Amino acid sequence: MHAALLLHSTLFPADPEYHPQNPERITKPCSYATVAKTTPVAQPAHTPQRTSPAPTAGGPIKTRPHVTRPTRHYSSNNRLIASWDDFPLTQPSGPLTDFVERLNSKLLPMSRDPPHHVLGANVSKSGRLIIHTANDTGTARIKACPMTILQAAQASDCFPNFDSTIGDPPTVHSDVPWHSIVVHDLPANSLRDSFDSATPKNSIWSLLENEAGVSRQDIRGQIRALCRDGEEFQKDRLSILIRFEDKNITERLYHSGIFLFGSWCRVSRYWERKRKPQPSTPTPAPHAENTTPQ
Repeated sequence: MHAALLLHSTLFPADPEYHPQNPERITKPCSYATVAKTTPVAQPAHTPQRTSPAPTAGGPIKTRPHVTRPTRHYSSNNRLIASWDDFPLTQPSGPLTDFVERLNSKLLPMSRDPPHHVLGANVSKSGRLIIHTANDTGTARIKACPMTILQAAQASDCFPNFDSTIGDPPTVHSDVPWHSIVVHDLPANSLRDSFDSATPKNSIWSLLENEAGVSRQDIRGQIRALCRDGEEFQKDRLSILIRFEDKNITERLYHSGIFLFGSWCRVSRYWERKRKPQPSTPTPAPHAENTTPQ
């Protein structure tokens, strides 16, 4: 029987099962576990990430440069700046409570319980006296009577270097933005004489008021020549910088010009140059000692 079956399979071999993708493939029935083990699983595409090389010993370390941001300055009409020409105040070692109390009493001397128009005071790094008022009324009173600041400063012992011989009141202005103009092409000799004049009639302040119609009370800060130190004696013509609190005055002078030293002079707006921040230089890393045996 076995021999007959063997002879039959030899004479009539079985046809291979047809498969559409591979006609010669003979499929065999198999379980799901067998297929899962033998079928390769598609792996997701992996993008390699760039990694920075580790710093070598003694090599340069790249750091982001540090940029110093300018501090914001918040102006206020209730903050007054009082200063004396060529006399900066020194930083006091104690509080200015006595000066503040005396200044409040000077503003309303006839009142038994005077209101506190002045809240506090301090001295800036440049030697100017900063006075903080409670409202616009106190600001107006101090501006109208700047002599009260001088009297309170002389009677108080808060300022160690205050000169008792000072008889002029300080220049007082609100801490608000200023508007600047430049007066061009002025004769250098006449300008130097007006700055150094001992008589008020020939001073630059009187010339501006008489010829240009600009009051000294409207000018803020000092008038200065736009030149380097020593160049005022080398040049024949100079320009000066004038600052105002009222923007309308600068616009009027900008459009109409100004008469000074008997001549008409051109006026332009002045824009402060923004200083470019200097990046700090990173500190180099110390070089590692060579420990390799020689």
